[in-house]
Amino acid sequence: MKTKNSSIKISAYALAIFLSVCTAGQAAVIANWENDNVTSTDLTTAADTVAAGVTSSVLTQNIGSTGAWTDALSGVQNGPTINSLATAITANDYFSFTITPDSGKKVSYSDLFLRYSVGANTAPATTVFTLLSSKTGFTSADGLDTVTAALPSGASIVGTDTFTLGQALLQNVTTAVEFRIYAHNTGTNAMTRIAIGHLFATNGTDDLTLNGAIANIPEPTTWALLTLGLTCVTVFRRRRA
Repeated sequence: MKTKNSSIKISAYALAIFLSVCTAGQAAVIANWENDNVTSTDLTTAADTVAAGVTSSVLTQNIGSTGAWTDALSGVQNGPTINSLATAITANDYFSFTITPDSGKKVSYSDLFLRYSVGANTAPATTVFTLLSSKTGFTSADGLDTVTAALPSGASIVGTDTFTLGQALLQNVTTAVEFRIYAHNTGTNAMTRIAIGHLFATNGTDDLTLNGAIANIPEPTTWALLTLGLTCVTVFRRRRA
C-alpha cells in the first residue's frame, strides 16, 4: 500500500507539472500599436502594449519618404514601378518591427491585425500588403499572408484586415523575429500614400496588433520529473490491472 500511495503522490505531482507546462502559453496580445498622435514626419512609433516575456522594437516606416498624414505612420511610395512583391523587396518598401523572447520563454504567433490608410492621385488603385519575416530572410517562401487594400474612388480610404499566421516556422520561437509588411501596387493606377493607422483620426483603437502565446521553456529537471511521474502512472495502472 505504501508503494501505491507513493506512486499516486508522484503521479499527482507529475500531472501538476504537465498541466503547468501545457497551460503556460495562453493566447494573448504580444504587442500592439495605436498610432494616434503620430505626426506626418515620424519614421517610428513605439508599441503601446508589450506582453510580459518579450521585448518589442519600435514600428518603423521604410516606404519612400514620410507622408503628409497625421495619426497614421505613413509614407509615400516610390511610384508605379513598385508593382510586385519582388520590386517592393528590392526597393525596401515596408513597415517593420522585431519581437524578442526573454530568456527561458518561447513564442507561438497566431495572427496580426492591421488597420491601414491608403491614398492615390488617380483611382481606382490597389495595394497589396505582404507579411514576411526574418525566419527565411524575407522571401516569399515564408508562405505568410497577404492583405489587399482597394481604392475604387476618392482620394483615400481606411480599412482593416488580419494576416493569418500559425506556420510551423513561427511556433515555439525562442529567438528574435523581425516582421516586415511589404507594400506594392497592382492595377493601372498606383497608390501613393500608404500608412498603418487611421489617417487624421485619434479614435483610440489599435492599428497593429500581434497575437500569439508566450510560454515557459521547461528546464531539464522539469522534464525529468515529468517523465518519472508519467512512468509511475504507467506502473501503477499495470499493478492495479
